[in-house]
Amino acid sequence: MSKTTKLVLPLMLSLFAMPTMAGGDFIKVMTQNQYLGADLTPIVAAPDEVSFNAAVITALQQIAANDLEARIEKLAFAISSRRPHVVGLQEVYEFTCEDFGSGNCAVFEGAFNDHLEATMQALEKQRANYKVAAVVENLVLPPPALPLPGLPVHLDADGVPDMFVGVIDRDVILTRHDVSASAVNFGCQRPSADGCNFTQVASVNTLIGPINIERGFVGVDATVRGKEYRVINTHLEVRTPDPTNPLSSGLQAAQATELLLTAGLVPRPADSRLIILGDINSAPEDVAQPFVPPYQQFATGIGITGDPVSAPYIDAWTLNRWARPGATCCQDADLSNPESALNTRIDSIWLQERPRWAQSNTLGTLQWNKTESGLWPSDHATVISRLFY
Repeated sequence: MSKTTKLVLPLMLSLFAMPTMAGGDFIKVMTQNQYLGADLTPIVAAPDEVSFNAAVITALQQIAANDLEARIEKLAFAISSRRPHVVGLQEVYEFTCEDFGSGNCAVFEGAFNDHLEATMQALEKQRANYKVAAVVENLVLPPPALPLPGLPVHLDADGVPDMFVGVIDRDVILTRHDVSASAVNFGCQRPSADGCNFTQVASVNTLIGPINIERGFVGVDATVRGKEYRVINTHLEVRTPDPTNPLSSGLQAAQATELLLTAGLVPRPADSRLIILGDINSAPEDVAQPFVPPYQQFATGIGITGDPVSAPYIDAWTLNRWARPGATCCQDADLSNPESALNTRIDSIWLQERPRWAQSNTLGTLQWNKTESGLWPSDHATVISRLFY
């Protein structure tokens, strides 16, 4: 059997098995980590202020080199070509710079932009009619409590900041023009924009003191084809600061438990279906070290300490009619690796109610998905699920 046949045959079989949309409720949902453009691990793990400043400069250089405009065009095409009803985006950054006329910001030309604005412009250019339905703000630099124009960055050793960088990290839910949606009021302890920040958060020492690396979640109640759905988008913490340290899994495990508890406690419209999607930074093969990892929490409803916190969720990928790895992470930080380096599945779509039929695919994993300069559109694959209830 040829390679082409091996790729096409499962798709053809799945299409024959697909129920008609008239026979039940139908929704398409997508999750897409857009990738800020650099690996932040060296910043988070910086042992001192000098190392932190050096890591910030390296990150800005990498972000500038990773050609946001071209990447966003590719990421937007994944949306416009598949036309999902609801899209969850993670790492939707905005980078700003203030140099008070010195011209230092130009050193990192291409690094300072608004990913959400660029996404909406790309979708409009591709004649895909989407709207921003809900946003949660996570990391904000400088923190609002500090009266600074941005995070001070030093380009030399004279002790005077050469420029100030502003950063906002957001998780966003987009909805198609024919979908009616409203943000969910979770009544959380730490509200942020339309969503919530987690109560458990990583912290890093910087030039302006300790900063929380916030993570969060946001949700919408959406009406699709006359049926009700609650869709929640999240981005859980990575295993920080040292993946070899068993205790480093505690933050993401605590965040997963908080999300599951909140999702289960907040009332939703009658007869609505609950879907949680996003970058959970946890794969099916993860094991307790010593905490129950997010993937297993979702799959079993068991929380961080081993006690039940919710009904189990269904991993939409496991409902596929054919077995595939479905790896979603991660390409190299500079996105220039010739062959795909995706090797683990940490971006997922979870269902509280079992559909009659489901099909999930990864996007952005093939050579033709790259930009003209040879960059992958993100360090993550996009995941889309078609769900018939």
